Amino acid sequence: MPRISQNTRHRIAEQVLGLLLEKYPVPLTTREVAHELVRDKEFVRSLLEMLRSHGMVRTFSKRTGAAYSRWLKWQLTDEGKKRLEAA
Repeated sequence: MPRISQNTRHRIAEQVLGLLLEKYPVPLTTREVAHELVRDKEFVRSLLEMLRSHGMVRTFSKRTGAAYSRWLKWQLTDEGKKRLEAA
């Protein structure tokens, strides 16, 4: 599998943010984001984790029971939404 350059990763991360902004305030699962962008789920999850470390997105778990790491939903943070709308 070929390596993806940092420039390409940032451009795809911008697409992820655009999709989350378009669907805001509805949180999307990793699978839904990957399906919309026609990308691998693990790759999209790594991008979403990077965006979470930058404070752009937040996660939601299932409401009841144990915390299932497979069922995370992602949504823009208020700060991330403001940054995107200002750009």
